[in-house]
Amino acid sequence: MQPLCLALLTRKPASGYDLLAELSPMPSFSGIAPDLPGLYRALQALERASLIAGRNHPSKKNRVRREYTLLPAGRASLQQWLDTMRQAQEELSQTLQIVERSLKKAPVASRPVVKKRAVASKKPHARRAGRVRR
Repeated sequence: MQPLCLALLTRKPASGYDLLAELSPMPSFSGIAPDLPGLYRALQALERASLIAGRNHPSKKNRVRREYTLLPAGRASLQQWLDTMRQAQEELSQTLQIVERSLKKAPVASRPVVKKRAVASKKPHARRAGRVRR
């Protein structure tokens, strides 16, 4: 969620609710709204890391609205996220190619036929540990 928050804040400053509205329709969330407390925890972590700055503004309903702005360190962090995600995408792409090629080339192995053994009688045995009961 952190790289998405940073990316959205490159456009303009936004509050948590503004970011929530933009995050909800993204494919990452499959049409389900992200967890609002989780979003605010992510924003607090970004602010503690000095990647974004938050400023309180009064809102229409006498509530305080916190608006977040991307800092230069946040933009640099976003670039690092991008580089890391591109590398992961490349590695995943290579893995997918290997798997796809192996499925195209490999013959389907048939399951070996196993003969069933005769099942022994379930009657109690007269001999146990070499002794005969009388």
